[in-house]
Amino acid sequence: MLNEAKNNEGNALDKLRQLQKNVANCENERRVLSEKLESAKSALSELKRLNCTLEDQVHRLTNQLANIEVQRADLESQLRMTTWDGKESNDSGELERELHALQRERSELKAKNDALQDTVRKLEAERRMVRPSVLRSKSHDRTEKSVYYSSDLDSGADSTKDSRGYKDYKDYKEVPCKEKPYSSEFNLLELENRELKMKIRRLEKELADKESELAMARNRYFSDKSCGGNRQDIEQYRQAALQAERLLEAREASHRQQIMRLENQLSALRSQLSAEIRRRQAYVSRSGRAARDVQRLRTALGDSLRAVEQDPALDSYTLEHEARKLDSTLTHSLPPLNDSFDSSK
Repeated sequence: MLNEAKNNEGNALDKLRQLQKNVANCENERRVLSEKLESAKSALSELKRLNCTLEDQVHRLTNQLANIEVQRADLESQLRMTTWDGKESNDSGELERELHALQRERSELKAKNDALQDTVRKLEAERRMVRPSVLRSKSHDRTEKSVYYSSDLDSGADSTKDSRGYKDYKDYKEVPCKEKPYSSEFNLLELENRELKMKIRRLEKELADKESELAMARNRYFSDKSCGGNRQDIEQYRQAALQAERLLEAREASHRQQIMRLENQLSALRSQLSAEIRRRQAYVSRSGRAARDVQRLRTALGDSLRAVEQDPALDSYTLEHEARKLDSTLTHSLPPLNDSFDSSK
């Protein structure tokens, strides 16, 4: 009976070591599952971030599409304006050519006028340079009279100045007989200058008339083309709006498909994550149950060993009773654990 008890004890110890090994395997599997759970959580957060990024891209692309449509409408309007300007240029080309010719003629006359004015200024400067010398030569023999009149009373000073001014004026009246060529040339230049100014004013008046005619022609062209142009513009705008709506609907459909695909991937990952969580919880519960069974076996084996050691008689009945107790404990603990372990594998 003692040998049988020892054999039972050895079997119990082997089963205990097997249970410990199973517990270690369960711990390793729990660690692996926790790592998988963390990786699944990180993948889920990455997918959430990717979904937010795609939604932002969708909004940004819709805004860019609206801006592009507005720019396209502006470019079409500019294109129509340029084509209209080309047609208008064919109609009003003659008026513009006449206008440019008048402007060129006016600029030439202004240049001639400026040249004549420069010549007049030069002649004035020469006359001012010649006049003092002639006045000095004519007034040399009248210096005694001027001194005589300057020695009168203070009250007569003004009268002497007036008389001397009058004599200077008489002398100046005598100067043009010597400066007659300069004065005649100056008069001719003045006459030519006045004629040029009159011609410039006439050309400016003609230029204003031509500009008013050009403006009236443009207004008349606008009024003639406004009815048909408005209808064409409305039709073009309607077609552009329909094309933009179709393009926007196509892009929205593609973005909705992308969003649905990402949502399906997200739901699949969530289901995988929930399955991993359930599997981890099952492993944790089985490992906890195995640990409790191992603790119960350890307790039962320790109680049996203590009972055998403390019994002085150590009869066969006591050994058989302890062996049956260990067998019942092992049969109660091991088969469910082994079955669950095999199913987990």
